[in-house]
Amino acid sequence: MSNRTTFLLIALACTLALPTARGQDVATPEDRGPGIRFGRPAPLAKTDGAIRIASYNVLNLFDQDDDPTLEGQYDDLPMATSRDRCESVAKIIRSIDADVLCLQEVESESALRWFRDEFLADMGYEHVASKDVGYYRGVEQSVLSRHPITAVTTWPDEGLADMEARKRGDGWARDGEAPTKFQRSPLMVDVEIPAGRGEPPYELTVVVVHHKSGRFRRQRESEALQLVQLLADRLEEEPDLNLVIATTARSRDMTKRVLTPRRAAEEIRTAHQSSGARTGVLFGKEAKGLSNEDVALADAILNAPLNPGFSSLNLAQAVFLVSYEWRLGGIDVPDEDMTMPKTTRPANHEELVFLFEHLERELDACGFLKPPERVPVMVRNLRNLFQLYGATRWQTLRFLRLPAALPYFLGGLRIAGGLSLIGAIVAEFTGANLGIGTIIVNAGYRQDAVMLFSAIIVTSLVTIAMYYAVILLEKFALRWPGANVES
Repeated sequence: MSNRTTFLLIALACTLALPTARGQDVATPEDRGPGIRFGRPAPLAKTDGAIRIASYNVLNLFDQDDDPTLEGQYDDLPMATSRDRCESVAKIIRSIDADVLCLQEVESESALRWFRDEFLADMGYEHVASKDVGYYRGVEQSVLSRHPITAVTTWPDEGLADMEARKRGDGWARDGEAPTKFQRSPLMVDVEIPAGRGEPPYELTVVVVHHKSGRFRRQRESEALQLVQLLADRLEEEPDLNLVIATTARSRDMTKRVLTPRRAAEEIRTAHQSSGARTGVLFGKEAKGLSNEDVALADAILNAPLNPGFSSLNLAQAVFLVSYEWRLGGIDVPDEDMTMPKTTRPANHEELVFLFEHLERELDACGFLKPPERVPVMVRNLRNLFQLYGATRWQTLRFLRLPAALPYFLGGLRIAGGLSLIGAIVAEFTGANLGIGTIIVNAGYRQDAVMLFSAIIVTSLVTIAMYYAVILLEKFALRWPGANVES
């Protein structure tokens, strides 16, 4: 093995992929045997002290437990792997004898642990990694390892839309719709390899990939391009940071500066702007937070001033709080602002005084201001309320003046409606050729009592109808107690 401190390997899905050790030749077609298109019928001998990594597609390894999220066509119970087949899979895994075994098409971490404990208990696979990636058939990538797994990463929601722009030239698949995300997200694990063969301990990063076969060529191409980009980003990351801030809510009995999120955000920005230093904020696990050893390595402690009785935040809340303060320190936003239409402006004090006086009169008239001893306090609170919200002229007109004036307007309309009809009929007495007034005059000349009283009755009915139409309008327009103005 090389003496580098970090390695990056990719395990691709295949029926049985046996790694080639240094100094050993790949099998020729004659050595494979019938029905074997690649690889060897049996694994090569393992070199002493070497770390063997293998990839094995177990083709739907399901346990006997029912997963309620899988039902119908993809119900997991009918897919349960038989004991005979589990023993056959275990036999192959034993023959490979890999230190880090990458698996594809495993139902879940619980299913993998059951298989390991039942069929591989003596193989030393103490460390397991398997994460649900939301695939509709309920299978995922997994890792069994004899060495500690320190980190597990998947990308179930990683977008693939940008990959279409990278497919330049001929040879790319264009059939069907453009892929949007991984069908079965790759699984990346960091494995801690101990010192051996004169070499120091190092970290080994393994990526388990399972592309969908068959007609999904366009999907496979986009996933491959995106995976290359993700791994390139990983390889460019610098593991050592110039400034590390640990987040905690507990006292640690350490001599360290304790910063609020706002102060920590200021120091992070200052360190980056002054010297280009790379900074980081260290968050602990959801269940138990950071250990004392983690906090000891930090330059400062970040502590949010919360309720002492509830001083801990969950991980998402803590990240949001720190990110918000960091973002707020880099943008210029006024502490207060009020938007309004271009055609209006805030009401001045003279208009507000008029508004308050008018409002008080209306509330007193409808019986709202009571009891009398509480009226001064209620009036002061109403004035403070309008000043607090900064009502504009348009808002004052729309929500106060017009509703306050509406009872008087409708009350006048109720009286004026009938009088206006009578006025129109009287006007017809002198100069009209048509209308009820003309009918009344002509009936009088002819002494036609029937026609005369018919016209008068029609006039009365129309006047009454107009009166009650206004009353009906008031019931819909005036919906607060005491709003009607009696005539």
